Amino acid sequence: MNHLRALTPALAALTLSACASAPHAPPQRMAGSDGPPAGALADYVRRASAIDPRFHGPDDVSQALATGADYTPRTLAAGVVALGADAAAQEPKLRAGLRRVAADPRAREALARRIEASPEAALDLPGGAAAAARARAAIRREAAALTVAGSKVRAAAYDVQASAWSRAPVQEPQARLQRIKSVSAVGAPDRSPPPPRAIVAAGPAVTRAVAVAALRELGRRPSPALMEEPRSAQCLRLAKLNLFQCLASAGPNYEDIYCLGRHALAETGQCVASSAGGPA
Repeated sequence: MNHLRALTPALAALTLSACASAPHAPPQRMAGSDGPPAGALADYVRRASAIDPRFHGPDDVSQALATGADYTPRTLAAGVVALGADAAAQEPKLRAGLRRVAADPRAREALARRIEASPEAALDLPGGAAAAARARAAIRREAAALTVAGSKVRAAAYDVQASAWSRAPVQEPQARLQRIKSVSAVGAPDRSPPPPRAIVAAGPAVTRAVAVAALRELGRRPSPALMEEPRSAQCLRLAKLNLFQCLASAGPNYEDIYCLGRHALAETGQCVASSAGGPA
């Protein structure tokens, strides 16, 4: 944790440098959202939470499956970071401390380079811990909504068995599986090395979210690599593969409903919650 011990004196020195320099106009703060991933998580959660667990026939199940599977792991993982960054940016202590540093271009550039190179350094900024708490809470709210939706759908898989149609075999199961795969774009597994211990403790998405919020406040656009979160993407990718395996072995329609609730919704919610860190 040497980087954490070294950061506070470094930030103090940068702040003193800013105060001693001639006044400069602070940079324009970046907008809170960067490109399409910014709303990816909230949009998916909104659509998934709207799935009606009162299934009336195979068509309802097919439509719900398409909705639950309609995300790509990489984009949704980036959406988790972006949503957390929007929440972290609302922390007044983080904004105030960064604005003082941002008054000096050299201090601003030095701090921005440090955060870009080591995202976990943002956690030790003044207000960094509070910003992380805001990001974590925002991400876990979305995760909880997915978990609740998944629980309702899984319960429906048992309740619906009172209807004869639910016990009938799925029609054209291979075609159904291919349709679900076509909206998933799972991609290749991630082979990147494990992240530093500080990122694991705070939650990888939260760590990157605070770093993104800090860079925006400094007037820097975060790099695409910082917006991506490979560990979360890998978890989401495995959830999709579990969904495919479940559907491949499903027989009657009610088993498709179970696959939807367990893997497409609840397991996705678990991946999002895990990316935020903190207590389970």
